[in-house]
Amino acid sequence: MRRGIEIKQIVDFPIHHKAPILVETALLGRGLASLKDELLLYLWPAAAEVELLWLEEGKLRAGLLPRFLEVRGKEWPRINGTTLAEAAACGAGGFLTASALLCAAAALPGKERCLVVTAGIGGVRQGIVSDDLHELPRSADLLLASAFKDALEQGASLAFLRKRGVRLLGWRRDYLDGFLFREPPGALDAALLTEAEAARLSCREEGKSAVLFNPLPLSLRLEGREEMLATALQRGEEAQRAGLDFHPAVNAALDLASGGYASLLQLLALIANIHLACRLRALWEGGDNLAGG
Repeated sequence: MRRGIEIKQIVDFPIHHKAPILVETALLGRGLASLKDELLLYLWPAAAEVELLWLEEGKLRAGLLPRFLEVRGKEWPRINGTTLAEAAACGAGGFLTASALLCAAAALPGKERCLVVTAGIGGVRQGIVSDDLHELPRSADLLLASAFKDALEQGASLAFLRKRGVRLLGWRRDYLDGFLFREPPGALDAALLTEAEAARLSCREEGKSAVLFNPLPLSLRLEGREEMLATALQRGEEAQRAGLDFHPAVNAALDLASGGYASLLQLLALIANIHLACRLRALWEGGDNLAGG
């Protein structure tokens, strides 16, 4: 509870919806090595009222994409749920991961769940568990993600969440088979086939954590998983040894190896999840028009 109160004190934006859609900025700020602002503006769902969240001068700020692009070029670090309160206390700036957004969402009022949107989420790697996975079991909001990042262990990540009571749902499928690359399928708890089936997820319930996976189509994914990932992992580990972030280095290596396609795929995955979040919110709030469909 003390942590929630601390986060509430740094929220510096208005809430316009009963079920806010909060979009992570770690990917847009640090993870898309070759994508220019103009492409983001061209592809972004302009009609979607979604809040991109970042930390600026120790305050949680939110805005539409044009406002975020004003700070996208800053040399800010990625901030997760563990480091958010400390970074805010220092008056720092940073781009927020999914775990930081889950912390921010928990500090917002209301009975409806916040819809927290990301693309690839953290997971388990070599026995180390990411902040995203630690934060999910504590959250009463809904996380929309494509899959676990490819550098992570899908099976171990699913098992970690399932053991802690997080409901693992798939959008129109009951399995998960990788993010940018194809992996052997791992079972989810259930598939949601329509927006109406997701209506029961609208209300916050203590101890009822859930993540909804919306994977990329197989036909769009990258080939050459073993070779490309091996090089990308090496770059990520080198970055870690130098005191830098692991995932941005992995993303940059995949971007280079794929001629920018890996970055484009991640952007499209994020946008697809925003569209899905808008459709769910329209239903939850009683709207007639379902965005993106």
